[in-house]
Amino acid sequence: MSPGTRVRRPLRGTLVANRGFTLIEVMIAIAIFAVVGVLASQMLGNIIRQQEIIEQRGQRLSDLQRGMNVLQRDILQLTNRAVRDQFGDPLPSVILDDELLLEFTRRGWRNPLGQTRSELQRVAYDLREDKLYRYYWTVLDRGPESEPLEQVLMEGVLDVEFAGVDGNGDQWPQPGWNPADPGQRLAAISVRLDVEPFGELTRLWEVPDVLAVLGVSGGGTDGEGGAGDAEDDAAEDGPGGADANDGEDSQ
Repeated sequence: MSPGTRVRRPLRGTLVANRGFTLIEVMIAIAIFAVVGVLASQMLGNIIRQQEIIEQRGQRLSDLQRGMNVLQRDILQLTNRAVRDQFGDPLPSVILDDELLLEFTRRGWRNPLGQTRSELQRVAYDLREDKLYRYYWTVLDRGPESEPLEQVLMEGVLDVEFAGVDGNGDQWPQPGWNPADPGQRLAAISVRLDVEPFGELTRLWEVPDVLAVLGVSGGGTDGEGGAGDAEDDAAEDGPGGADANDGEDSQ
């Protein structure tokens, strides 16, 4: 090295800048990223769970609305048509608080295939194992081997109660009620449901005018046939009476 050559030494600040991160700084950064990752994971898990709960509640609400629509359609088409049970004993048009929670005759059994059968249908509702079942018969007057077909209408039903309401707003029927008194005739049917997770629900539906005029304990009306005339309907219904039409009607 010549005497005139100057040696350039690196500045002290440059050496410090090139040292990189210390171990403590790296550990602190890792800890911060770990905490942020855990929080983000928990938030994402909560969002996913909330989304699942919302979807489940939405599906439960949709099933509940569908079931209530079927129940409402049945009650709004209630008609004054007495039937006979499998022993040949007469049954009134409407039965409350008997072997089944509610049983009655309804109109409007759709028949898109044009089968030779009655448009009337006998339906019933009952609660079993937290499920509300809808029963329907393919004939009006039952034979010894007539069995109802069943549909699960709602699930998660803890309790259900049907009640009749007369024209005076009292419970129907009152002891010794008089069908000739308009105020004592069946005017509406109420239902109280305790459904998970929505709690208690109450609905009230007015029955058709035909019952307000005729009462509910008499026989058939003109054009609909009495209890004895239902034998013809049973023969017309045949084993195919409970076809897909009824399932479509109950959806």
